[in-house]
Order: sequence, then structure tokens, then C-alpha cells
Amino acid sequence: MHITKQQNIGLFILKIFVVFGLIIIFIILSIYLKQNVLAKNTESKNVSESTKDYSTFSGYSKKIAMILEYKDKADMTLNPPAPDPYAYYPSWYADLKRIEKEYEEHAKAEKVVTPQTITPPQQQGTVDPNKTQFIAISFDGSKSLYMWETLVNHSRARKATGKDIRFTFFVSGVYFTYDGNRAFYNPPRRSAGRSDIGVSDSRQDIATRVKWINTAFADGHEIASHANGHWDGASWSYDEWVQEFDEFDELFLKSESNAGLPTTLNISKKDIVGFRAPLLAVNKDTYRALVDTGHRYDASGVASMTTWPWKDSFGIWHFPLASLRVGGYRSLSMDYNHFFLQTKAKSTAKRGTPEWGKYYSDVYNSYMNYFNTNYNGARAPLHIGHHFALWNDGVYLQALLDFADQVCDREHVVCGTYTELADMLDSGALAP
Repeated sequence: MHITKQQNIGLFILKIFVVFGLIIIFIILSIYLKQNVLAKNTESKNVSESTKDYSTFSGYSKKIAMILEYKDKADMTLNPPAPDPYAYYPSWYADLKRIEKEYEEHAKAEKVVTPQTITPPQQQGTVDPNKTQFIAISFDGSKSLYMWETLVNHSRARKATGKDIRFTFFVSGVYFTYDGNRAFYNPPRRSAGRSDIGVSDSRQDIATRVKWINTAFADGHEIASHANGHWDGASWSYDEWVQEFDEFDELFLKSESNAGLPTTLNISKKDIVGFRAPLLAVNKDTYRALVDTGHRYDASGVASMTTWPWKDSFGIWHFPLASLRVGGYRSLSMDYNHFFLQTKAKSTAKRGTPEWGKYYSDVYNSYMNYFNTNYNGARAPLHIGHHFALWNDGVYLQALLDFADQVCDREHVVCGTYTELADMLDSGALAP
């Protein structure tokens, strides 16, 4: 059968229509499937968020925990190249604003909702001019070698002038692993090697960090636990908390053998008796697990400036951060809170500028007011927690160290570790 030229052209056009038709059908089908997958993911996410139990959080820690949860659901990178988990929060301002608006009523840091077994008792305390004013200054993290050197040397220099200032360091277990052995860490609900704050930069960094920790410990500073991967453990079970604490022992106490280091860590398990939870996120099972893993105290709570430490029904001492007024806003006695509220977690202030000076004055004056309120009252202990970070060109560290230099040699003032504070409370040498 002979096909004419016109018929060839017609068949060619028909083929083109068929091809374009198939492409259009493929595109429509793809869009339809994608929309259905997104809808299911959104539904799942909404259910998860609506059923998440934040009842044991303060307003601040609830907000930060929700940001972390939302970040995980969005499948963001879990190992950012940053020395601290808060360093990458600026990219989440839209979520911060949304969460702040929805949970504004919970943002009053002076009121903490806790399990009934750890509710702080109402202890006003007595005014006694001879009572010890205890000040506990602590640092969370442990990655920055510069910060180890700065803090240990500052303490040594002040001790030479008669000012005895000892710190508590809450160290993170993952900073005693590096890319070559990070799989040693097995976190709850996540695959081996996962960490929300990265790991040590190298084996040599671990060796140097161990040397500084040995030096700090020998000088009378305390080494305590900040867990490992900086996860939100507010919904963890008892077994999951025990797992995380056991993992800390494996990562930190065996850091030399894990990384094949020539250095020896001069700290044993019996020396690790304190804990501060990442994101301040805890629940009742945290305290059961703390007792069963050999801990004496927790420093994850928040309370008013004049709240005395208390021991819960599990036998754990509670040392809460304080709700403070810093400049014109309500904050906690912790540097990241100032950093977020002053500059939305962006390091914009430079040393020597009016902006830096104002932030310094606000924080320094707030700490001095905290001290004067308690020193001239019933002398409840002070709790100040900072990080291994130099946000806003070191303004928060400078304000803290200058504050310590100003008050730590005053009469009846002790600037010591949390274990020293627990010892004094247990012996009755310090009481409301």
C-alpha cells in the first residue's frame, strides 16, 4: 500500500500529539502523588506536635525543644559545622517567631512546671550575716580548647591573688569522638554516630581536651555530664535515659582507648555525679535514671532568684538556674538566653562599641543584682550557667568573669563547684 506524503505528515503530527499527551499525563500524575505525600507528612507532623508532652518544661526550654523537634522533622542536617547547637538557630527565626507567639503565656521563666515529685518546697530561709553565700558558676559543652585554656588560666590567676574561683564543667560525650570513631555512640531513637552538635575536629583535639580536663580537675574544678548528642530527652523513657548515661561513660571515660590516644583521663565514674540536660529537657524518668547511674544532682531546672536547692523523692538535689531581668527583658542566668534576646542569636556586637558596652552592662548589672538580692537576704545559692562560646565578641564571658572577680573574695562568699554545694547541704553546713 502506497503512503502519500500528506499521510506521512499526518502520522508525524499524530506521534507528536501522543508524545506530548503522555508527558502531560506524567506531569499531572507526579504532581498528584507529591501532593498526597506532602499531605500525609503534614498530617503526621501535626499529630506528632499536638501529642508531644511538654508539661515538664519551663516556657523557655519548651520553646527551644520545639524548635529542635521541628528541625528534626524538616530533615535538616543533624551535624552542623558549629561548636555549639545554638549557633545555627538564626536560620529558624520564622519558626522562633511562630513558637514565641503561640507559647507567649509559657515564656515566664520564673514559673517552672515539674513532676510532682520534684516540686521545689516553699523555703524562704533565714537572714544570717554569717551564713555562706554560695555561687555556682558552670559551663556547658566542652568543645572549645580556647575556652578550656581561658577558664583554667583565669581561675589560676585569681587564686594567686587570693580569689578562689572554681567552676563546674558539664561536658558533652560526643566531643570525645571524631569522624573516625563516632559510630561508637549509640543514641536513643537514632542511628549510631548521630549527634546534633557534631563531634571533635580530630584525634589530636581530643588528646588536648583530655589534658585540659585533667588540669582543671587537679585544680579543684568539677567535671560533670551534659549527656552526649544534645538531644531533646523530654519524652525519653527510663531505659532511654539510662542508655544515654551509659553511653556517656563509654565515650568520655574510655576516650583514650576509643581514639587510641597516648593521654590518660584522670577521672573515674565515681567523680561524675552531676548532670545538666541539653535544652533543660527532663522528665520524671530522668531522675530515676540519675539515681540508678550514680548521680547526686541535676542542674536543669529554672526557678526564682531566691529559691533554695531542694532534694526530691528520688534523692536528687536540684540546682535551678534563676529567672532574671536583664536590661528590659526577662531572661535566665544563662548566656544563650541573653544572646538570643539581645541580638536574636546573631553575633553583631563588637568589643569597644556602644552596643557591646550596653550588653555588657545589662548582663553584669543583672548578675550583681542577683548577688545583692541573695547576699543581703537569706543567701540562697546563685546558679549561673554559660557555654563554651564567645557570642557577641565575648561580651557574656567578660561580664561573667568580671562579676566573679568582683564578688568571689567577699566575706562569707564561696565560688565553688556543685559537688561542694551538695556536700554542704547534705552535712548541714548550709541550710535555708
